[in-house]
Amino acid sequence: MFYRINERVFFKNIHNEDRKFYLNDNCISCGTCEEVCPMNNIVIEDNKPKWLHMCESCQACVHFCPQNAIEVMGMRNKKGITEGKKRITHPDICINDMIVQKN
Repeated sequence: MFYRINERVFFKNIHNEDRKFYLNDNCISCGTCEEVCPMNNIVIEDNKPKWLHMCESCQACVHFCPQNAIEVMGMRNKKGITEGKKRITHPDICINDMIVQKN
């Protein structure tokens, strides 16, 4: 029973994880986030990324952003869980690998 309750809560909210993402002033509208998102969850509108709420929480957009412009809110909507922190990617995976796997 505990598993079923947690499963419903988890899967009900998983696609809304991108609501925790926000932009800092570093965004240059390069479109890298849109290109690396494996779910095609990001579109560039008005020169800024817009999330479509189909997120799988891989955070490729956060970690591959060349300007570190995408941030993640912490608990209780506190800003800055990623602010000032190094972005991490697998050493054997580059941006082009992420783009190619979408196609």
